[in-house]
Amino acid sequence: MAVVFTDLHGRVVACNRHVEELYGWTQEELIGRRTEDLAAEPIDEVTRAHTVARIAAGEAWETDIAVRRKDGSTLVVHAVDSPFVDDDGTVTGVVSVSFDITDRRRAEDVQHFLADTTTLLMGSLDFGESLRQLAAAAVPFLGDICLVDIADGPEVVRMAAVHADPGKQALVDILGERYPPDPVGDHPAVRAMVTGIADFSPEMTDEFLRATCRDDEHLELVRRLEFSSYICVPLVARGKSLGALTLVSCSPERRFGPDDLALAQEVAWRAALAVDNARLFSERAYVARTLQASLLPHTLPAIPGVEVAARYLAAGEGNEVGGDFFDAFDVGYGTWAVVIGDVCGKGADAAASAGLARHTVRAAALKERRPSRVLSTLNDAILGDVDVDEARFCTVVTALVRPNRTGARMTIATGGHPLAWLLRADGTTTQVGSSGLIVGVFPQINVRDEVVNLRVGDAVVFYTDGVVEERDDEGRTFGQELLQEVLEASVGHSATEIVDEVVGAVTRFSGREPRDDVAVVVLRVVAAS
Repeated sequence: MAVVFTDLHGRVVACNRHVEELYGWTQEELIGRRTEDLAAEPIDEVTRAHTVARIAAGEAWETDIAVRRKDGSTLVVHAVDSPFVDDDGTVTGVVSVSFDITDRRRAEDVQHFLADTTTLLMGSLDFGESLRQLAAAAVPFLGDICLVDIADGPEVVRMAAVHADPGKQALVDILGERYPPDPVGDHPAVRAMVTGIADFSPEMTDEFLRATCRDDEHLELVRRLEFSSYICVPLVARGKSLGALTLVSCSPERRFGPDDLALAQEVAWRAALAVDNARLFSERAYVARTLQASLLPHTLPAIPGVEVAARYLAAGEGNEVGGDFFDAFDVGYGTWAVVIGDVCGKGADAAASAGLARHTVRAAALKERRPSRVLSTLNDAILGDVDVDEARFCTVVTALVRPNRTGARMTIATGGHPLAWLLRADGTTTQVGSSGLIVGVFPQINVRDEVVNLRVGDAVVFYTDGVVEERDDEGRTFGQELLQEVLEASVGHSATEIVDEVVGAVTRFSGREPRDDVAVVVLRVVAAS
């Protein structure tokens, strides 16, 4: 513990022998020096004035401050300063007691850095952007330069390259453009990726640089950047090498050591997990989109005198397929079928059940003339699907539409699904059909057929529960009343416009991507056959 006595001007008048251990200066060398000169950074006027005021008031204070040792190295000390008062009560100087807290401060800083890094990496599934932010946050705490390279098949892609000094960023960019990691060369990043072992050099001598640079221009660039020490650690997650993190010191005063290597490996491990998680999410999202596409028709049929429009909006998570499905197709004898449904749950099992439902309805509608019989066939198929590990049920609406001289005749049956809305040409609205039982739970569902005669200008709106059950930030539900208002304002609009208006109203209401899948199908009679 170093003890220093100073006068009111901050000049050392006495000190104990421990000052040499802490600061590197001998007692004789410190006498007459200002303690302010030991600070690693200049003391600003506000801090100086505050210190003088406290001394004059006879108050003690304590602080953590970075100081520079005689050899030029820096350390952080905790200093407790107290006024020195003579027998008359006059403040004549200051007694300062200080001790080294560099290791403790470094440990605290490391923990804060790792916490911030984890938050940064886990805050986005865009791993490219996360890695660029990581590189920016890493300098100068981890090093003067941070490079992140990712393996992309046989290639190595530099995702980030950041210098702590903005004035030298252009040199780092040029280095990456002209001398990127050669996937078949002896580049440190490539070695780390291939071997899974960190590459570490506490001192990069000129001889070392000559041996590793590809040509004279390369050597000149790294000399201008003043490379002095580097660490290159692999990004490994779940046993797979994904890339490499490289840190470079550009100051001879900063040589990387074992502690720096350990910290770099910890950061690399977290970065690798973030990259791997983002890639897994991306792959799952692709599978989800592919599965979802199989539940929806590629094209909608052309029905004489009837417009058909549909839209599907996936839930905001984006990487798990939902159970919503719809279809519209020609069943022959001048009739077209429309179906919309929602299988309980999400994921592959829900997608499989939705696929079963869609294809079963297609097959049944080709031979059954009543929608209720189509739903009964679907009910039997779901109950008989022994390959499904858990019970799967769904809600479905099926309608058969036959254009005629006055517009179209629609026969509709509903199995536990939200009732379709009928929007008449005069602006009146009503729900059609009767709810019926959920499909796939009971042996008999007892759904009923209802016939609706559609005239020119009439529209029928089918939808899944994601429309009416969407909530805003205050927990209010979109609901049937608001849907009815949207439809009443859509009278005279085309089928496509009505679909867009319903979906738009739902997204505006929630103010974000939907929490559940949203599907809407609209039929609108535009001419008599």
